[in-house]
Amino acid sequence: MNPREKLEEFIVTADQMQAIERRMFAAGLPVAALMEKLQG
Repeated sequence: MNPREKLEEFIVTADQMQAIERRMFAAGLPVAALMEKLQG
């Protein structure tokens, strides 16, 4: 796997991130828990 392919596994667009967040919140994840996950 080349470096670009590796990056594409982790980089998402703003629209994709919003969709991910909506799914996580709909599943019951509190906003504070998401922020903690992003820190660490």
